[in-house]
Amino acid sequence: QEDELYEEWITDGNSYQTKLLPGDYVLKEENVSDEDMYILAQDIPFTVNIDGSIEYNKELYEKAKVTMVDEYTKTRVLVEKIWEDNGNQDRIRPNKITVELYGDDELIDTKDILGTSDWRVEFINLPKYKKEKEISYTIKEIDVEGYTSEIKGNQKDGYKITNTHTPDEPNDIIPDRQRHSVPNTAVK
Repeated sequence: QEDELYEEWITDGNSYQTKLLPGDYVLKEENVSDEDMYILAQDIPFTVNIDGSIEYNKELYEKAKVTMVDEYTKTRVLVEKIWEDNGNQDRIRPNKITVELYGDDELIDTKDILGTSDWRVEFINLPKYKKEKEISYTIKEIDVEGYTSEIKGNQKDGYKITNTHTPDEPNDIIPDRQRHSVPNTAVK
């Protein structure tokens, strides 16, 4: 029957199969997640023939299977910088660092993370799929002099880059006021 709902389901990333009687149908997506930046797919009219085959877009398919591929889905990658240097005790921490974003091991983008941005940056509007395969995003940091770097995390939850510097011993540190002092040249 026209405009009659036959079956509905909520997708969870896994394939969904159903059995349909011969007739004309429309596969219609009703809702998409704004959080994941999905775009609502177009309606897909198709016919199930008596022999179980499906006609879709004037092409005859051998199996009773309809596949929707969303080439417009976008994703994002969050990167956070953590400093382990005793509060920048040696005053060598830079004002910015540079992070490279790779998609399937290919350089996609480069961004600076600034201290004025709470040491966070987000790569947005990234394609989630390439040729029906999910793109694997990873990051690399351009070396920061005087620090060792460790990257943990993943593209879904975000990456954390921890830069570690072992500060000089307190006895080796010259207080800031002594570094910039001017000799006393007053005449008595």
